[in-house]
Amino acid sequence: MNISETSPAQPTSQPTFRTTRLVLRPFRQSDLDRIVVLANDPEISANTRTFPNPYLPEHAEAFLAKHEPSWNQGKAVTFAICLRAQGESPQALIGAAGFEFAPEHERAELGYWIGSDFRNTGYCTEACRAMLDFGFNSLGLNKVCAHFLSRNPASGRVLEKIGMSCEGNAKSHVMKLGVLEDVTFMGLLKSDWNQR
Repeated sequence: MNISETSPAQPTSQPTFRTTRLVLRPFRQSDLDRIVVLANDPEISANTRTFPNPYLPEHAEAFLAKHEPSWNQGKAVTFAICLRAQGESPQALIGAAGFEFAPEHERAELGYWIGSDFRNTGYCTEACRAMLDFGFNSLGLNKVCAHFLSRNPASGRVLEKIGMSCEGNAKSHVMKLGVLEDVTFMGLLKSDWNQR
């Protein structure tokens, strides 16, 4: 998949890009209320590393505040996943996708979440494919990796659909809500992505 349109305001600015059904753009302060609505989902909290439940406006403020500095420092990038058909409507925002960078290894870790009303639609897969294209073909990454709680196979299916393969499982690897959880690790090399 190729990103069909790219529109960075300047070379060092975080870009906005479009897929068939989605727009992936930088988050805005005006997204705060919508983030709170979407993120107040116990399933997101249960299956992500750091999301609290309940998810309060101050959590959304902290989430928004870190994006621009993280991009400017080359540490991470986070995109708002929006429905292209809904334009600039506040309801267009349906989730997020991002990278945490390890530039010394030419690698990034992919993370994502999507609102409950938008699951099982292919939106998450579409957004993650766009992230891979951005990472490999615009950022010059050699590898994109991801991990998920092994008890959440739906997340694993998204990663499989975008071409990632399992690189291993770690027993009792992370503590989540007082319980040690197994984690599955996935990865994809640029050379394999370009052969698709």
